[in-house]
Amino acid sequence: MKYITTENQMINLQCEYLNFLFKDMYKSEEYTNSKVWVKDGEMILQLEKSGWLWIERQIWNHIRDMFSIEYLGIKELMKEWGDENLVLDGITLHPNKINPFIFNPN
Repeated sequence: MKYITTENQMINLQCEYLNFLFKDMYKSEEYTNSKVWVKDGEMILQLEKSGWLWIERQIWNHIRDMFSIEYLGIKELMKEWGDENLVLDGITLHPNKINPFIFNPN
């Protein structure tokens, strides 16, 4: 049996998965120049006041592999999900400012 999935249904499914993936993350209060979200003691998202959203590289790669989407698709998905699920305090997410990053705690 084949299922036909519309683009909106796929985006909703992907956002639901991101809700599951990020369900235990919390906003860290120890960073003052940006908003940082942590899961299992590891920084996974960083939002700078300039609007840049940095996503930990392993998370980025996991999303890429899970949904078979490439760089620009991940940026669009993270913007869609971030607009709905992150407390942005007036910061506007733009796909051009969403990138993977290897966080170095040192």
